[in-house]
Order: sequence, then C-alpha cells, then structure tokens
Amino acid sequence: MVRLNEVRIALIGFGNVGQGLANVLIKKRESLKQNDINIKVVGVADSKGVMFDENGIELEEALRLKKTKGTVAHNGMDVFDMIDQMGEGEIVVDMTPTNIETGEPGMGIMRVALDRGMHVVTSNKGPLALNFQKL
Repeated sequence: MVRLNEVRIALIGFGNVGQGLANVLIKKRESLKQNDINIKVVGVADSKGVMFDENGIELEEALRLKKTKGTVAHNGMDVFDMIDQMGEGEIVVDMTPTNIETGEPGMGIMRVALDRGMHVVTSNKGPLALNFQKL
C-alpha cells in the first residue's frame, strides 16, 4: 500500500475566501490523492472561534456549521490556542481581513506561526505591505 504524503493545514479566516478554498479542497480531494497528496485540514477558524481536531476535520461539516450557525466555533479555543496545538512544519493558511493601519489580525497570526516553525500561506496583503521586514 502506498503511503500518501500528508499535509496538515489550518484555515484561518472562514469567510468567502476560506469557504471557497474549503470547497476546492473537497472537489479536488480524490485528484490530490491520486497524486499521493493528502491534505488534512486539522483546524478552521472564523472571527467567532475555532474548530480543531488533530485527526482531521470534515470540511463539509465545517461548511454546514458556518451556514447554519454562522460560526465553526465549538470548543472554546482561539486561533493562538489552535496554532499551539499544531506541530512544527505544518501549514497555516491565513485568509483574514486586514486592518490597513496595523496589518492585524493576520500580522499576529503569521508571526506566531512562523515563530513556531510553521509555514504560512496567505491571501492577506496587509501584513506583508505594512511589516514585511518583521516577517
């Protein structure tokens, strides 16, 4: 049996962009597995809280919760708790909105993730434009 290359990620920001990415991951799941790639989403965060399971989250359930309850929050964690639970080398995907004066909340999320040895992928230009040298 071939072992798939597992990539563990957390989606931070579950508005239109985050939900769109979740839908793409669902749609492409089998195609990725055929190429020996298994993207395991272990965390999803929106502005109200976090859904986290180190064994993986069903994205269909996260989307359902967001649609019916307005949030994925269900365990009392915040984004930084979730990042602390993840391991070095894992990936944080930041899709949060930006405060154009501070670059937050993405700036703080990226700095904490990078400080913990994680990889960061972002659609968020604010932190990069305002604080590229710090990152």
